[in-house]
Amino acid sequence: MTKAPASLSARPRHAEFPANTPRTPAPRPTLGVRSIAQIQAALARRVGAERFTRDLQDGAGLDIELATTPSTTPTGTLVVRVNSHAAREVLERRYDSALKQTASEHGLGLSYRVQAPPTPAHTPGPAKARTNAPIRPTHRPNARQSLTNFVTGTCNRLAFDAASAVAEARLPAGVPLVLFGPCGTGKTHLLQAMCDAMPARKPGSTCRFLTAESFMSEFGLACRDNRTEGFRKKLRALDLLCIDDLQSLAHKPGMQQELQHTLDAIRDRAGRVVLAANAHPRKFDGFSDALISRLSGGMVAEVHAPDETTAGKLVWAIAQKHGLVMDENVARAIAHGTSAQMRPGTPLSVRDLEGAVTKIEAVHRLLGSGHVPGHAHPHSHTDASTPATPTQQSAAPARIGMLVVQRAMGDAAAGFHAHDGAPGIVARIGPRRPVLADQVVALVCDRLRVTMAELSGKGRHQRVVLARALATILARRCTSASYPEIARAVGRPNHSTVITAHQRLEHQLATQATVDAGDGQPILLAALIDELATRLTGQPAASRTG
Repeated sequence: MTKAPASLSARPRHAEFPANTPRTPAPRPTLGVRSIAQIQAALARRVGAERFTRDLQDGAGLDIELATTPSTTPTGTLVVRVNSHAAREVLERRYDSALKQTASEHGLGLSYRVQAPPTPAHTPGPAKARTNAPIRPTHRPNARQSLTNFVTGTCNRLAFDAASAVAEARLPAGVPLVLFGPCGTGKTHLLQAMCDAMPARKPGSTCRFLTAESFMSEFGLACRDNRTEGFRKKLRALDLLCIDDLQSLAHKPGMQQELQHTLDAIRDRAGRVVLAANAHPRKFDGFSDALISRLSGGMVAEVHAPDETTAGKLVWAIAQKHGLVMDENVARAIAHGTSAQMRPGTPLSVRDLEGAVTKIEAVHRLLGSGHVPGHAHPHSHTDASTPATPTQQSAAPARIGMLVVQRAMGDAAAGFHAHDGAPGIVARIGPRRPVLADQVVALVCDRLRVTMAELSGKGRHQRVVLARALATILARRCTSASYPEIARAVGRPNHSTVITAHQRLEHQLATQATVDAGDGQPILLAALIDELATRLTGQPAASRTG
């Protein structure tokens, strides 16, 4: 019995006889092109036309191998061609039952055949790169993202020190580093900076930065092309592997297992791995216990949202990149205004500050051109708004002053008070917009150093209780919000709690009580309320009943 591939034509080979036997053509089998079309139609009905076309006709391929005997009954096999073992496993899992049933109905067996994709013809070209050449990163690190231009503060000092230790090979080899925190706090900057710094300090080091999405995509392509071993070998031979947005692997057990094996392999050869995510590994949802255990066993450093001081430094650094010059108090005013514009409970990010500086620059150009909406004499101010001649503009960088900040940010910047005797923004040009309850809550949280989560939680810390009461009394005096609206703003389940807080604070005001506003210095409650009201409305609070 002889088998010959029939492809879609299903043309069998005639049986061969010894030379001394008269050659008599064997009867032609009845299974031909029509039967192949019938098989395809039957499969399309069973699995659906779209899935058949995508997975079996285009994604794989169907052949029929026929063999003939001296009888008129053809026998043969329905062959499913695939280009990798992974593709074969997928097709077997999804369509094996339908394929076997259809083949049996036509008197055929079923087999799968793994065939390597055709190799393109060789054409003269550049010499092939050596297999031990450095691996090109999936995302080329931004040349501006380096450890030297990373702005540090109390919010990110630990993460920066850990990243520097990795880049300088001071952190013990094999210990994974996990950076976690909100979006826009500099995690990606640190990952890219490490990949850029290590080869400079240790020539010959192989480093790679990629996102978790890229890791999944490249592994999937390697499985499709039957080159998973090469992919693993290159990745596990790195001296430094940095993976961003690790949370993207949630509920993907296969990819988590692959990452786990990669971490083990790099650890065994004394390499280094740095990963970034939006939460602590112990709070990962949809991750295996084995992977969480490995990540938690390394060094875990949190990157917090920028505090007021760090935000001012970031604004100043971003302004430099934009070619702008400003004093420290101007930078702090921009940071303060940006923070005041944030929705309560939303952490401030570097991207928010970049957007603010971009807006400030646009308003500066508008003021410099003399077109100032609502202002008749822009040239009378000795500020960055004074128009410069083209020669002056090209000779010196643009200087940003308080007028530009006030014009660009309006109410958000109007409550900023500079320290050390420097001028601040205490009023707003033009008509004032109504104060919102959310603005009151944000200002109180900032002044008393209380987070929105603490304010809306069940905690009874002295400063948290004071913050709730202050937010209530200021909202009643400076806004038109009702008690239910104030309760929603401070995250309370019902308005009876804010009424109680309001009454308690009114009693304390009558007794001229002093409180701790979070800086360790006692202050009269009435003075604290007037300070906050002035920052909100430009004038001290007036009593309001109801």
